[in-house]
Amino acid sequence: MRRFTAAQKDLERAASLDPKRLDAFYHLGLAHYFQGQFVAAADAFRKGLALAPDNDSVIDCSNWLYVSLRRANKPNDAASVLKRITPDMTNKEPHLAFYLRLLRFYQGAASELQTLPQKPKDPNDIEGELAFDTVAYGVGNWHLYSHDPEQPEQLFREVVTGNAWNAWGFVGAETDLARMKAKP
Repeated sequence: MRRFTAAQKDLERAASLDPKRLDAFYHLGLAHYFQGQFVAAADAFRKGLALAPDNDSVIDCSNWLYVSLRRANKPNDAASVLKRITPDMTNKEPHLAFYLRLLRFYQGAASELQTLPQKPKDPNDIEGELAFDTVAYGVGNWHLYSHDPEQPEQLFREVVTGNAWNAWGFVGAETDLARMKAKP
């Protein structure tokens, strides 16, 4: 619904009611992130990561914690997040393979070409769209905080032409494009 401020308030309440609820902190982090509140997002993702019961949760929270810290201009803190992602780490949930692929890219263990999937030709290929949107947003975001002004906007525009409007990568591309447009 893109109502990030309302979601933030609800999720802050949820986290206060159950401070051991990883999902509350994870989604609170997303609410902050999509509003451009990267320090607050990192704090929420850090709390979620501390509660992670398995590799899937570690991968999920680590991806968003890393990019939140990079966007908050804390590259050393972000680099420390990547230390927990070992070469032998695997995931069980299929869509988290996208985040693991991005984490390997952030570590320098995979190139952009190896990381970025092709945009699906069929707009109804939701799984293909999810993969593309997630990874293209991550790669575009990497270019954004690496101060490459052209590449992020191009990738973000490609993401928002798809049909997976509920993917976090789609939402991230949408909010970053709005911020780019708002800049003088």
